[in-house]
Amino acid sequence: MRAKSLVYAMEIVLLLTFATICSGGIGLAAGDLDVLNEKTSYTWSCYLKVYDPARHEYVLYWTATQYLKILEIESKDSIVDARVAYSTHYDVINIAKYTEIDTENRTVSHRDGNYKASFNLSENKYVFEFVKESWGFKIDFPISPFTIFNVKEEGFEEFFYNTYILWHLSENETMDRGLFFDTWDIILGSRRRVYYVELYYSVVDLNLGEEIGSEGLPKTGILEMNAEIDQVMGIVIKLRYFWKFADKMFEIILELVDTNSKYFIKNSFIYLLVALFFALIVLGTAIRMIKERRRKRLIRI
Repeated sequence: MRAKSLVYAMEIVLLLTFATICSGGIGLAAGDLDVLNEKTSYTWSCYLKVYDPARHEYVLYWTATQYLKILEIESKDSIVDARVAYSTHYDVINIAKYTEIDTENRTVSHRDGNYKASFNLSENKYVFEFVKESWGFKIDFPISPFTIFNVKEEGFEEFFYNTYILWHLSENETMDRGLFFDTWDIILGSRRRVYYVELYYSVVDLNLGEEIGSEGLPKTGILEMNAEIDQVMGIVIKLRYFWKFADKMFEIILELVDTNSKYFIKNSFIYLLVALFFALIVLGTAIRMIKERRRKRLIRI
């Protein structure tokens, strides 16, 4: 009787575990403006590597830690005022040619939280861009880590497609400049539902002052962007930019490495797999116990 009860209990545990894994892990669901939570912080690791054709290898130019913390949110009517702390701290700089501006000004800028931003929801209720990051380049990178998307707002997917994916070639002609779809990924040991974004831009269209030509951006160069946006927190959890600059190929890669968000439970996917593993062991033991008892009964008979 005890073995059967154990089997039933394990079956329930396995079903709950499987359901939780399939649903995306244990967590809470955000709504309305819950993507803007006071005292919530995010930390990303970032690095720039450059392919040097003369050396036939990638060279690591720098590594950085980027940080954003929402300190205070005030809203009145359609206006949202936010006070945040943010920073881009370069941990290792092997080649500082493209980071001079940031290492002088932005390394600890506004880390004390005196930066304020205001958003008018009647004009744009889908994107809260606190700072436009450029990593020292004079390039208008489409998406910055210091941006939070209001992913739970009705119509967000349509807005994102029309704003970032749809490319207006002329007044009557459009085409898609990339991909945008719903998927999942394992982030900090937890299974997360994410939007995957892949975009291609003419790098000249994003130029804010870089030299054009053999020593700068090529006239026909393409900037490729890959990103993952968390479908609950609304933050960029992975980001990659790839483009040609002078005679080299540049690649910036960024990934979320820490957060205290109430909508994120770290390692939940790993914990569930461990629980599933032990549940299977206990279930197997219970089944063997039942079979052993049946065998002994047959022997007695």
